[in-house]
Amino acid sequence: MNMGRSIQYASLQMQGETPVSSAYDDVYYSKAGGIAESSYVFIKAQELEQRMQGRVHPMHIAELGFGTGLNCALLADAWMRNAPSHAPLFLWSVEKHPIAPAQFAMLHEAWSDVLQPYAHAMQQCYPAPIAGVHSLWLVEGRVHLSLCFGDVMDYLPHLPHGTMDAWLLDGFSPAKNPEMWNAELLHHLGRASAKDATISTFTAASSVRRGLQEAGFTLEKIRGFGYKREMLKGRKHTQGIDAVRANIPKSVVIIGGGIAGASVAYACAHYGMTTHVLEARADVAQEASGNPAGIIYPYMGSVWDAATLFYMHGLSHLQHVLASLAERGTWYDVCGAHYYPKDDSEAERIRVQNLCHALELDASMAYPTQHGSMLPTAGWIAVPHFVRHLLDASHAQLHCGVRAEKMHYNGQMWHVHDTHGGMYHADAVVLANAYAAQALLADHALPMRQIHGQITYLPQQDVQNAPTHVVCHHGYMTPAIEGVHYIGATFDPEEEEASVTSARHRVNLESLHQRFPHMLPSVPDPDLMQGRSAFRTVSGDRLPMIGMLDNPDDVHHALQHSYHPARRKAIKKMPHLYVSLAHGARGLVSAPLAGAIIAAQMHNVAMSAHPLVMQALDPMRFMVRAWKKKT
Repeated sequence: MNMGRSIQYASLQMQGETPVSSAYDDVYYSKAGGIAESSYVFIKAQELEQRMQGRVHPMHIAELGFGTGLNCALLADAWMRNAPSHAPLFLWSVEKHPIAPAQFAMLHEAWSDVLQPYAHAMQQCYPAPIAGVHSLWLVEGRVHLSLCFGDVMDYLPHLPHGTMDAWLLDGFSPAKNPEMWNAELLHHLGRASAKDATISTFTAASSVRRGLQEAGFTLEKIRGFGYKREMLKGRKHTQGIDAVRANIPKSVVIIGGGIAGASVAYACAHYGMTTHVLEARADVAQEASGNPAGIIYPYMGSVWDAATLFYMHGLSHLQHVLASLAERGTWYDVCGAHYYPKDDSEAERIRVQNLCHALELDASMAYPTQHGSMLPTAGWIAVPHFVRHLLDASHAQLHCGVRAEKMHYNGQMWHVHDTHGGMYHADAVVLANAYAAQALLADHALPMRQIHGQITYLPQQDVQNAPTHVVCHHGYMTPAIEGVHYIGATFDPEEEEASVTSARHRVNLESLHQRFPHMLPSVPDPDLMQGRSAFRTVSGDRLPMIGMLDNPDDVHHALQHSYHPARRKAIKKMPHLYVSLAHGARGLVSAPLAGAIIAAQMHNVAMSAHPLVMQALDPMRFMVRAWKKKT
C-alpha cells in the first residue's frame, strides 16, 4: 500500500449537461439522465428501498467510484424516507481522482430539490485531496460516509470479511478503466460481502461477469438503462456477520474528562449512545486540556508517512467539528500558522517546501514561504471551552470528582467501580485519562511517560509587530487573545512536579526573543509573568494509542511462541474495551479524530482510517514489535 501516491483532482469537461472524464474519455453518468440512471441501475435493481424498510440492524453499502456523489445522495434520501428512525446507514466509497470542490458544487446545481440537502451536506464536509479515509456525516446520526481517496486496491483488500450488504460498481467502463474491474478486485467484493449481499453495475461485459461469478455471485442479466441493452445484477448467498452486528454497544463509560474523553463522547453521540463521563478532578479540562489556549497545528514529517497522514486527517476532521459547534472567532480562530524551521539553513527550508509540494496541497492547506511554510487551516482554540462544548453537544452524563478504581467484564457488560464505592454499567468502556490509565490496565503493557511543560502568558503590550496568525518555531506564540499572547511550551522530561516557575518563563521568553527579536526586542522580567504547567502523556514512539485492546491472557499465551502473523491474528480483542491515550502536544488535532475512529469501531463501520494509520495507532503495536524482535 502506497501512502505517498499523490491525489490528483479529476480532469473534467462538460458535454452539454453531462460531465466527462478527460483522462478516461468516459461519462460520469448517462446523457439520458444521471439521477434516473443511478436510481434504475442501483437502487431499483437491488431493491434497496424495500430492503431499507423495517431494517433492524444498520445497513452497509459500498460504492466503487464516488464521482459526483450522486449515488450517495440518492441512498441517503432513500434511507431517510424508508428506514426506521433509529437505524444508521453506513456508506463506503472510493475515488482515485476526486472532483475539485468548485466543479463538485457546480454539478450539484442540476440535481432535483429533493437531493439538494444532501448535496449541501457533501459540499460542507467535502475533504481536501489527502489520501486516506475521510469520515463524514451526511445526516447526523443517520447517514455516515467513509470516503476513501486513492487507488481502490489500497483499501478494498482491507475491508473486513462479510460486512457489505450491497455493492454499487460505478467506475468508468471496463474498456476505459480495466484496473477497476480486474479479477483480484472482484474477488475482494465476494470476500467482503455480508449474508445475501447484492450487487449491480451498468456493464454486462463478459470479463466482469466471469470475475463476479468466480467471486461467488449468482448473476442475472437485465435490461440496461437508456440506450444500454444489458446490465448485471446479482446476489451472494453466503453467511455474513449478523451475529457481530447484534453486538453493537448502546452505552459507554468514558474515563477522563479532557479533550480525549470529550471527543469520544461527542463522536458516540452521533450514534445515539448513552454516555457516562467519569472525571477524577472537580471539573473537566483540568490537566493538559486546561490550557487557556492551544494551537491547531498538525505534525508534518519529511515524508508522507502514517503519522503525517493521521495528523493531516485530524486537522481536516477538526475543522468540521469546530464548524458544527460554534462560529469562528468566539473561542477559536482558524487564523493560520506560520512555521519557521528551527534554523535558517537552506536544507531545512527546502525540506519544508518540498514537503508541501510533494503532498500537492493547494494554497488553502499549505504553501511555502520565504522563511518556512504557511498553513492557513491552522489556528488556536480555547481548550476548556472546546471540551465543554463537546460534552454539551454529546449530552453525556458527567460525573466529576469520580476516580475510577477498577473495572471488570462479566460476559455481558462492563462494571466500573469508583473510589467512593459507586459503580457504573455499560456495554463499552473507553479509557481517555492519559497516564492515569496505567493503573487500570495493569495487565496491558502500554509504554507511556509524562513530560512536563509550561506556557507563559505574555501581555500584548510587550510584543511589537505581532502577526494575526500563530507563529510556530522551536516553540509557539498565539496572536493576541483578549490582550494576551500565549507562548510555550517548555519540554521538561525530568520534572516530576507540575509547578509554574520563573526559570521556565525565562526559557519561553528567551526562545521567542532569540528567534524573533523584531517581535520581542527585549526579554520581560520572568518574575512578572503568569502561566500554567501540566504534564503531557506520550507513547514510546510519540504517536497516540487509539482503538481496542487485546485480551491479555491471549497475549501471554501467544508470547510463549515465536511471532507469526497467524498467531497475531488469533489474539482476541477485549470486548468493547478501547483507549484514546498519549496524545502528547498535538491532542487538539489528534483527539477528535481518535474519538471518531473509536465510535466507528464500536459500530462496525467498515473502515474508519487508512489501514496503515490504524496499524501505526494500534495500542498493542509495542507488544507486537517486542514479540517480533524476540523471535
